[in-house]
Amino acid sequence: MRLFSLLALVASPLLIQSASAQTFDDFVRRVESAPYIQRSAVVDSFLAAVPSVPYVDGAAAQPTAHFLWRGSASTVQVAGDLNGWNPSQAGMTKVSSTDLWHYDRA
Repeated sequence: MRLFSLLALVASPLLIQSASAQTFDDFVRRVESAPYIQRSAVVDSFLAAVPSVPYVDGAAAQPTAHFLWRGSASTVQVAGDLNGWNPSQAGMTKVSSTDLWHYDRA
């Protein structure tokens, strides 16, 4: 299990902010529809295109901040003021067949 504080996530260059109309869900669908061997390249391209923190999905019905972490793990959890420093209340979700994890907060 990996445990990260929100402070560590905010400092990460892998957190990104969207100024485009593409939603984060659109990105996830694009990754999942790509051939397995190309998924890492799709993630690389996405992270390089919008390198600021955090990724704010303003194109969604309700703006959502997506906190991202990239790395190998079986589970990743976030601890911070948002959950009273209780990491069991903020588990990250892995983007299928990649090493990219996200926690979404509206």
